Amino acid sequence: MRYLYASSLAILICGSFTTSSVAQNAYMTNAFMPRYGKAATDYPITVRVRNSAATPLITFRVNWNWNNGPTQLGNYQSTTGITGNQYWPYPHPIPFNQPQGVGVLKVWVEGSGDSDHTNDTLTFPMGMLGTWATKLVLLEQYTGTWCQYCPPPNALTNTLDADPLVVVAKHHNADEFSNAGSTDYWAQYNSNFSPIAVLEQSETGTYVPNANYDQWMAEVELRKTGVAPVTLAIDAQMNSWTRDLTVDLNATFTYGLSGDFIMNAYIVEDNVPGPQKNAPAGYIHQQVVRQVLGGAAGTSGAIPATTVAGVPY
Repeated sequence: MRYLYASSLAILICGSFTTSSVAQNAYMTNAFMPRYGKAATDYPITVRVRNSAATPLITFRVNWNWNNGPTQLGNYQSTTGITGNQYWPYPHPIPFNQPQGVGVLKVWVEGSGDSDHTNDTLTFPMGMLGTWATKLVLLEQYTGTWCQYCPPPNALTNTLDADPLVVVAKHHNADEFSNAGSTDYWAQYNSNFSPIAVLEQSETGTYVPNANYDQWMAEVELRKTGVAPVTLAIDAQMNSWTRDLTVDLNATFTYGLSGDFIMNAYIVEDNVPGPQKNAPAGYIHQQVVRQVLGGAAGTSGAIPATTVAGVPY
């Protein structure tokens, strides 16, 4: 048995999509920037430019700014026309590079003939850190022993979990390994099907919970480019006589932050034999979430609203 812990630190803000039938309507997908990055370090800005209107999108560019500062203009791109499910990959010529501090990165697309500007912009709350901790990527999977499509994604997340920079937790859905804590926790994602994966509690980028397991590894690799503003230390003690488990979790920030900080801890078990649809007999389940110790909403109050770097909470 082993123990997994993670803390939730931020919320992504992004524009909503609308459709125009009389002009081009450019928007962006597959955009990611780390919630926390290294100060004075280049981070490329890359997006896919799409068009939700029937009229082809021919000419466009992508721009960005930091904290509403100077606009970094991109180069205009000309295509034969983007419509439907087509997209144009756009790497911005100027990488994002900022000194230590927190702020908001704004990225927007300008399309020639685009009259709908409600969906042009993505915003990324970010913290650029001079001192940081190693970041672990949290992937949470919703799975079930009854799920006929789950063995391949289960195998993939087993592989990902072997990476020392990745932690996998599998919440089971309506089977013999499910529990009330996982069920209540997963309800926030409004995704009651399996298989599905959530990365870092859906906090960063344009990623949404999905069943496209062939894309999960690439999304995880993107998130490994970030760093963490806090180190976590866990002390778990089991009383073999009373069978009581006591978990103490300490957080020490490398940079003073303000916000609503919530702690949680999972009990995760490996090497659990059990049935699995569309899998041979003797199937072994890995990373099974047995309990969500802090409840669906986690535990607040242990970390103050304004933290001091170097002070353990």
